[in-house]
Amino acid sequence: MALQLTPPKKIIALEEHSALTSLGAGESVPFYAHALATFPAAAAKLFDLGAGRLHDMDAAGITLQVLSCTAGVGVSNPDGCRGANDELAAAARTHPSRFAAFAVLPMAFPEAAAAELERAVSELGCVGALVDARLPDGTHYDAPAYWPVFATAERLGVPLYLHPAPPSPEEIAARYAGHYSPRMAAGLASGGWAWHADAGLGFLKMCAAGVFDAYPKLKIVLGHNGEMVPAMLERASATMRKFGDGGPKRMPREVWDENVWVTTTGMYTMESFAMLLKVTKVERVMFGTDYPYDDLREGQEFVKALAGSGLLTQDELEDFAWRNAEKLLDIAV
Repeated sequence: MALQLTPPKKIIALEEHSALTSLGAGESVPFYAHALATFPAAAAKLFDLGAGRLHDMDAAGITLQVLSCTAGVGVSNPDGCRGANDELAAAARTHPSRFAAFAVLPMAFPEAAAAELERAVSELGCVGALVDARLPDGTHYDAPAYWPVFATAERLGVPLYLHPAPPSPEEIAARYAGHYSPRMAAGLASGGWAWHADAGLGFLKMCAAGVFDAYPKLKIVLGHNGEMVPAMLERASATMRKFGDGGPKRMPREVWDENVWVTTTGMYTMESFAMLLKVTKVERVMFGTDYPYDDLREGQEFVKALAGSGLLTQDELEDFAWRNAEKLLDIAV
């Protein structure tokens, strides 16, 4: 029987979503418009950067949330991103012991995205950025046109969190519809499968293109236990060696160990966590909840279960719950 550990002293949660008046909650994005109508309770919580959110955090034992903008709503809107980042920074200033902020960036305009990252970190105090893992047309960020964002992030020493992007109605119909309800198809096109695979592919394409050769100190965060990459890490590395024509120099296995951090957002089983630890250093694994799409209490129960699982030592539990994030983001809680 595993030794029952003491609950962690603090908990920092990453991938904690919000909606900002400068960009909205995604009403203009068909996937989110449907999701917001289907889950009205989550929709109401998105806009709350005050008492209601703090109440939920207190009830679940969350010390600090790293706020981020809902994915898919800012990718093509430079002015909206500027306004949203001002709002996120204001929330963090109002509650500095409870909130930090990831900037939202207009990745469809990479030069503008790089400039906004510079402003958000240097002037507003953001601790990095959470960006869509692809553009609405499916474009990932392996092309050199997007590398100014990576150069800026590396120079500033802040992470880029690659978050799955919402699927289009056409994509859902073409690839994920079947002999089940449209709601089930939307689930398979998002959290049930597709957007994890797509975000993982975006990371692998960055590796293949040599992004991490060019920016060896770039910091990347992947949510949801690594967006399926851990299960394919060795296979992907071996395949790139076989098909690579001499490049890239740094394969996914090396990049994973030196440039990547992972959060457990929405992945609350001991089996999946144990699998993640097989290929990921524990000092690069962090806690997250996907709030408000997932209930903070599920994350709380997961941490409690981890404390009795035997998978972590007491020091490692503290690292996972808050110290790894504190170190990566250069914050103090």
